[in-house]
Amino acid sequence: MNETHKNNPIHFLDNKEGVAWSFLIGNLIINFGAVEFASFRWIEFLSTDDIMRDVAIDMQLSRRFALINRLIDRSKWPDARKSQAKQLWCEIKSLSKTRNKIAHNPIGFNDTPNGRVRGIINVKEMKGIGPYKFEPLVLEDVKVASDRLVELAEQLHNFL
Repeated sequence: MNETHKNNPIHFLDNKEGVAWSFLIGNLIINFGAVEFASFRWIEFLSTDDIMRDVAIDMQLSRRFALINRLIDRSKWPDARKSQAKQLWCEIKSLSKTRNKIAHNPIGFNDTPNGRVRGIINVKEMKGIGPYKFEPLVLEDVKVASDRLVELAEQLHNFL
């Protein structure tokens, strides 16, 4: 049996530890709900066909990003407004990668010269024979992403 799995143990949060992680992750996920809703509003607003919003509801968010970009390009907005709108969605798209990392990966450890760092690891980085070195998403990263997402979600809702 390959013993490398013992070099990268998965960490389970106890109640005390879980409070901080759960609060920030919950905030991020709930605010992504606001972004999902904003995407439907944007598609409905920018589309010339009323059915597009209904079609978009069944799309993955990543596909809605592409659709929104195309609709922005086709809009009658001035170029500066189009650019601003696309930048908002581009940053949201980047934060969605953080959300996906959180949703699909466990908390693990990375041993560094400064000690052991706990954070959300990307299991896709575990290809090949370990031990594996990770750049974990630490609690402070989740806080920064969550705070920024709140700002962006508000901008998305106020943009139209």
